[in-house]
Amino acid sequence: MNKAMLCTLKRSKEVKNVLIIKNKINPAEYNLAVDYQLQDTDPSIQHLINSQTGQEIKVEFLDGDQKWKLSSKKMYISNFDYAYDLSSLKDFIDSLILFKADDREIDLEIIKMLKDDIFTAAAFWENNNIDQDLTAELILKYWDLEAIPAYPKNDYYKMLLQFADNKIKTIDQKTADFWFDIPAEIRDKITKLINKGKINFKNYAIYLQTRNQKILNTVLFDFITEAADEEEESLNNLFEKFHYELIDELTKYALEKDNAINLNPVIPHGDSARSDLSLQAELEMNNYSLIEVFDNYSIAIDFENLNLFEESQFKSLAEYLKSLGSQIEYLNQIRKKLRCDSCGQIMDYELEYLQKNAVYKVKTAHCSNLECDKFEQEIKFK
Repeated sequence: MNKAMLCTLKRSKEVKNVLIIKNKINPAEYNLAVDYQLQDTDPSIQHLINSQTGQEIKVEFLDGDQKWKLSSKKMYISNFDYAYDLSSLKDFIDSLILFKADDREIDLEIIKMLKDDIFTAAAFWENNNIDQDLTAELILKYWDLEAIPAYPKNDYYKMLLQFADNKIKTIDQKTADFWFDIPAEIRDKITKLINKGKINFKNYAIYLQTRNQKILNTVLFDFITEAADEEEESLNNLFEKFHYELIDELTKYALEKDNAINLNPVIPHGDSARSDLSLQAELEMNNYSLIEVFDNYSIAIDFENLNLFEESQFKSLAEYLKSLGSQIEYLNQIRKKLRCDSCGQIMDYELEYLQKNAVYKVKTAHCSNLECDKFEQEIKFK
């Protein structure tokens, strides 16, 4: 890799472009306007490499005693058709933005070279042009490098850099609050570390707050949060509220949003590896079912006195959980059947509420597409 730095020097009306390079090139071939080309091992330009823009310096190979002012610095890494502008923090960020706009990949070499100076500065990360896409690439490029000497004061970027430096072993509430602001690529990287057991969660409530699924992130989270402060006699009422919210959200997610539901392992269903619905106390929390969740929060539902169903057919949480799994499978299957086999459009449907199981079933459906051959033809479901 032929790295090069192009320094522009000014003195009165004079301007000189000095190319400091590893292996000399023919500048004309790359449309570079260069007055001097020197190898980076030349001792006469070592101070020029380390000088800051705006600094007045003496350059031995230039005539006269008057000092030159360094007006700009540009770094070429992999080729000579684009340069990182090192003239100022703003110039560097602007060059990164242009780099990304041109659909280029940022060179790891520039990250290695500047990380200790740039990544520690809050002003760098707080620039309005540092978006999620750029943040993701910078953090992921930095991930396996030697740690920076200090972290920026900005809590969000400090956290991302600490993840990259393997300094966060436990995800706490502060981290959970930032979770969905973290770029998806970085969340994926962190999730892989979680799955390997290298990062854990402070508690199950924090784990739930990092789930994309609203049914887990909101409905279950709200229930266990409220249930933790409830007396035993009030838990059944709270559980009824939880159940109705859960069934409503499951139905909306599957039928209105036309999305397959996957709530494994919290509610085992379909191809879940879990068939034993007895308590498994040694599980990692990301493998909890409702049985382990309720045990963890000492939530005990009195199913014999539950007024949720027409019949008290559930004697235990395991039986209730099995019923939920069946409902998820039903919704996943029926959502596929709601696509018209003539035009492919999702049909309008009518729901029937079954008090016996406290769930929704699709009773009938019809296609509302005026141009469809099966417009308004009613389909009945058992």
